[in-house]
Amino acid sequence: MEEVGEFGKAELGIDEHEGASSEEKADVHDLAAAFNRLARGSADSQFASILIVLAFVTLFCRPQDLPGLSFIGTIRFPMLLSIAVGVMTLSRLGRVLTPQTYLMFFVIGFEGLRGVAGYHLGDDIVRNDFWHFHTWKDLMLHFFGLSIPMIGFMASTKRIRTLFLTAAGIGFFLGLYSLTHSGKGPGGFVGDENDLCLVLLMCLPFSIYFTQQKRQGVLRLVALASVFFTLVGILATLSRGGFLGLIAVLGTQFLKSRRKFALIASGLFVFLLIMPFVPKKYYGEMSSISSDYSEGEGTIQKRIETWHVVIKMWKDPRHTLFGVGLTNSPYWFKHYEKGLLKVQKRSLSGRQTHSVYFQVLGDLGLYGVLVCGAFIYFSLMGNQRLEKQARRTKDRASAAAAGFERIRFELRSRIDDVNVVEGPDDQNLLERIVEKMKMAQRIAGDAQYIETAVPMVSVSFLGVLVAGLGISVAYYPPVWLLGCLSATFAVYWSRSSRYSGRVLDLLEADYSELRASDSFRHIFTDDEEGA
Repeated sequence: MEEVGEFGKAELGIDEHEGASSEEKADVHDLAAAFNRLARGSADSQFASILIVLAFVTLFCRPQDLPGLSFIGTIRFPMLLSIAVGVMTLSRLGRVLTPQTYLMFFVIGFEGLRGVAGYHLGDDIVRNDFWHFHTWKDLMLHFFGLSIPMIGFMASTKRIRTLFLTAAGIGFFLGLYSLTHSGKGPGGFVGDENDLCLVLLMCLPFSIYFTQQKRQGVLRLVALASVFFTLVGILATLSRGGFLGLIAVLGTQFLKSRRKFALIASGLFVFLLIMPFVPKKYYGEMSSISSDYSEGEGTIQKRIETWHVVIKMWKDPRHTLFGVGLTNSPYWFKHYEKGLLKVQKRSLSGRQTHSVYFQVLGDLGLYGVLVCGAFIYFSLMGNQRLEKQARRTKDRASAAAAGFERIRFELRSRIDDVNVVEGPDDQNLLERIVEKMKMAQRIAGDAQYIETAVPMVSVSFLGVLVAGLGISVAYYPPVWLLGCLSATFAVYWSRSSRYSGRVLDLLEADYSELRASDSFRHIFTDDEEGA
């Protein structure tokens, strides 16, 4: 058998000095036990995982901005959470090194150096030093206080499921808050309607995920309520970009669904339920994507003008490679809008770019486009690859479980048959077969979870990226958080598949031996003759 390796020895509790080799120690039971521990998550990371969930909730639900809870902000509880989690991550630094984190490290390092250089060398590097530093600090806290630690401490099916539940709960709360507060959030960056809508879009696929789970009646009902309030909350924000993101999420869910008729029926039912909650001016606001009632010109037209200015600014050789600095594009617009706007129009100076893509192009230039593009690519392609690998493992484990189930049924029938003399080892063999069958079922269930859960991260990503066509969100948490959630899945799978693969190798060898034995060969011979 293949040697377990240093990490495997630690997980299995194998002591090299006990005198037994790793091959002797790491039998199928040890490997299965290690696999189960990985799926649950180690006990030493329990405290860190609780802090991460709390940081997740405080980041999006903003309890410090709710009435009676302002003391949470006074004692800087969210920042303290981020710092504590970041410090704990130092102990697991080796486990968080993924393509996504390398790119995040690069952004933080480069923009930190650029900020220092801009402060001392001139405006061509960074014009507004305050906003560059403020944005850099926010990215630092988010990267090292939540997204990257999530990879190190939440890489288990149990804890990833907890993150899914937390996201669904956040969607429920913010959707209800949006409905009762005219489309606005509690405060901070979710206080803005567009940014609140972006977070709701991020959470929606996770709520939908739980509505699709079988044998979980109460949870499915709660998930349905979460979907309802998240949808209503999105509509209450009146966000045009959010509307596009919503179409992308629901459209993708429809295309991926194997039960399209049932989905259409449930969609119509939900639509009828939410109709009374849709603001009266919602349809007018959505139509203003092409015609703005208040100013007599298209909202999209104003965005296009801004994007033209960003492109002109980016083409300036001073800004092509590295842009103008974090959140600095609005402070350069007045130098590049001449000739692009009519004389009577108000200057675009200070106006947001209203697009995550043009925001990155203007602020970070070509390097930012490459880094952010690579971040998205590694996340989405990694999700797709992981889904396929999990499907193959599920099929393999399910086949092994079905084979052992068939042998178990035959052996059980033999033991129960009063006309057959039970062999002395039949009962022990039955117990071993049942145990192996359950091992295979456990691996199949874990792989099925990965296969069904990972696509929801991609759907959430898609909704955020489509909504980002009209919203400047490059420095807000959703994109980076979803990329690191993809990395969390990948880290867990890379570790667990080493054990599950070895367990399946051993189970399949045992199954082949039993199938070829005199006791059970006739079962499969009958099948072949029947075929």
